[in-house]
Amino acid sequence: MANLLRVVALCATAATFANAATHYEYKTVDVDYNFDENEDSPRSVIMMIPDGTGPNVFTLARTVLDPSLQTRLHIDPHLMGTIQTHSSTSYITDSAAAATAYSTGYKTYDSAIAVDTYEQPLGTVLEAAKA
Repeated sequence: MANLLRVVALCATAATFANAATHYEYKTVDVDYNFDENEDSPRSVIMMIPDGTGPNVFTLARTVLDPSLQTRLHIDPHLMGTIQTHSSTSYITDSAAAATAYSTGYKTYDSAIAVDTYEQPLGTVLEAAKA
């Protein structure tokens, strides 16, 4: 029985050292972010708001990209700040209430889209810009 335990322990140790020596190859994609200034102005702008993303997510991405933290992310020049949101009924906002607040300028209750707390329809910023 003692010999069996020694063999199992030896195999487990060997497997641990074999896994520790595994080399992972990371690949990067070279993207050309240049643009032609002579082209017409863009027709529209797409604003992406990552739901539930905080500074820690971008710090993790920078660390994974370059553990020495010498490399910046392509999004870094565009990061402007953070915002804390809450719905009219809860300190923890769901996505529908957050999207309503961003697109209309008014808070609403959780699970509501484009209506106020009295369930009256709200116009969006895009609808106002189009008018």
